[in-house]
Amino acid sequence: MVESNPPSTRVPARFSFTSISFLVGLLLFLLPFVEIRCNGETFATNTGIGLALGIDYKTTSQVKSLENPFNDKSEKKIVEREKGKLYVFALLAFLLGLAGLIISLTSNQLNKLLVFLGSQAALCLIILFIQIQMDVKQKPTGSDDNALGNTIKVAAVFTAWYYLSVISFIVAAALSYRPALRASSGSTG
Repeated sequence: MVESNPPSTRVPARFSFTSISFLVGLLLFLLPFVEIRCNGETFATNTGIGLALGIDYKTTSQVKSLENPFNDKSEKKIVEREKGKLYVFALLAFLLGLAGLIISLTSNQLNKLLVFLGSQAALCLIILFIQIQMDVKQKPTGSDDNALGNTIKVAAVFTAWYYLSVISFIVAAALSYRPALRASSGSTG
């Protein structure tokens, strides 16, 4: 007697990789997504969850000692909180990724929806990138009368974790697209 696995317990490899891609994209939200830099030095950081929920930025500024201002070794680090802003596109990307993970774990028939969710989550993260860059450019760095304000360069730098999250959502959409393509060509032919 030959035993075979029932089809309900067998999980296709694509299904597992799609779920893992969504899960990785979501877990990366726990890591720093963006650094705000002043003249090349990191001033503030925030995670993907922090951007999605409006949690305050974690600021780190270095203050030189007043006794020895020319000695770089005497800098003190001060950790504070900077007012956070809720970014709707970060929240949408997280929710779309979460929906994609749940659907990929529960259903094997909704590949077109998984393609949509993965691609929209990646698109929301790209829009978030543009939105934060625009927010940083709009912030005044100083008054026109103050010469110091003209020398301060503020920039938003996105971390590797942000880019990996975008890539993992794109990979999840691509892994879902291949079976959706086969299913639609099989039903028409």
